[in-house]
Amino acid sequence: MYSLKVDKNLELALTLPTYAEAIYEIVNRNRDEFKKWFPWVEQNLNSDDTKEFLQECLQGLAKGKLLHNTIIYKGKIVGIVDARLKPEHKKGDVGYWLDKEYWGKGIMSKSVKAFINFCFREYNLEKLTIHCDIDNCSSCNVAKRAGMKQEALLRKHFRVNGEQRDFYRYCICKDEIETK
Repeated sequence: MYSLKVDKNLELALTLPTYAEAIYEIVNRNRDEFKKWFPWVEQNLNSDDTKEFLQECLQGLAKGKLLHNTIIYKGKIVGIVDARLKPEHKKGDVGYWLDKEYWGKGIMSKSVKAFINFCFREYNLEKLTIHCDIDNCSSCNVAKRAGMKQEALLRKHFRVNGEQRDFYRYCICKDEIETK
């Protein structure tokens, strides 16, 4: 298991099934907010659902297709940042969420930036993207603060709560940043 120190209070750690209860509690506490943006929230009904998903994430990691990290702030699990990897195309899609209690502290922006650097350095990727609902300004701002550029407007791209939603696609290429 690895841990990536972001700053003195913040680290990213490989998500393990033993974190299922804590992660489920965050999702459940933030359910009303999260379901605005994430269709998976409706399928996450208990900690067993979360544990099953996290076991699938480890299988995805073993296949080189998924990297799922827990955001730990001052020793407490507060969110997730992950990437669906497409190594054959040297690219990946980044996703993230954070407990509302921790919004506005720069935690997500720092985490995503560190995660992007890690993905480029450790997985030899050339491009990373983030897809954000056009009405999710906070998520769009995280992508921008991570150095990503808006690449496209994807009309009716993703179905959330029974509605086809428009999304922005943000992108950053490895040669646009210095990986540390």
